Amino acid sequence: MIIIKEAITQSPIDSLISQRWSCRAFDINKPVSREQISAICEAGRWAPSCNGEEPWRFIYWDRNYNEDAFDRAFNCLTEGNKDGKECSRLVSGSSRQ
Repeated sequence: MIIIKEAITQSPIDSLISQRWSCRAFDINKPVSREQISAICEAGRWAPSCNGEEPWRFIYWDRNYNEDAFDRAFNCLTEGNKDGKECSRLVSGSSRQ
């Protein structure tokens, strides 16, 4: 099922922005392929930054590939970011600096 949420904006904006949202629920039984992760990270690499630090760099951990590495990365998250404890992948982004 696809959920479409539309932000209430003060001025009209493109639907790519007004319909974006951050999910907080994960289907641990739905696989995410390496190709999908790669495509998402490649799109994110060229997202603008405030200081022109792109391209961004990404590291991702796969619970099914290396559970120990995944757990170590997960334990670095702040409590507020651990609500996805059933997720199978983690992605971290950083800039050059």
